[in-house]
Amino acid sequence: METYRGIEGINIIYHGEIADPELEYDGMVVNYWDVENEMHSRYQEKMKFDNLSYGGGLTRYCIDNAEDVKNLIKELWEQSRK
Repeated sequence: METYRGIEGINIIYHGEIADPELEYDGMVVNYWDVENEMHSRYQEKMKFDNLSYGGGLTRYCIDNAEDVKNLIKELWEQSRK
């Protein structure tokens, strides 16, 4: 199974061309784009705040902040359960 941006334990689930992909982490499944959009926003904010280029782009940022990605998945999953 393909991992999300190389982060071990976070797997991408594809449902074909029509449906959005999902991310699965530790039994929790959330929409891929919810995570991708949030992490991209955080990445953009960091680049603006630090006024620099992050070597490796968004993928490297996500790998370096894997715990944040995992916590975001947990938060989104918990919100979806309410």
